[in-house]
Amino acid sequence: MPIITLKINQKPKQSVQKNLSGLSKRVAESLKKSEKFVMVSLEVNESLIFGGSQELAAHVQIESLGIPGSEEDRRALGGVIFDYLEKYFEVSPDRCFLTLIDRPRDCWAYNKQFFG
Repeated sequence: MPIITLKINQKPKQSVQKNLSGLSKRVAESLKKSEKFVMVSLEVNESLIFGGSQELAAHVQIESLGIPGSEEDRRALGGVIFDYLEKYFEVSPDRCFLTLIDRPRDCWAYNKQFFG
């Protein structure tokens, strides 16, 4: 908790491991959560068409126990994601969707224990 799923329709040009580690750290900081519990999943070469085009595009989904409640905090988190994608994955912010999902504690488990 949280898990970041990044779907991108082309293989990144830069080092994937470095990119994912940095993304994990930035999201943990933005959500004020320990990076120890952040998981990042990258799905490359997805059949992803955006706006009728197969140009470079991405979908990022963040599921967490607690998503920022204020619009200001959500915008800040979005800024982290969009800036990071643009800098390290070369995905333009106008070619990416971000979805934030706040999961109930009783629907999330770790180490054989549910949080709820």
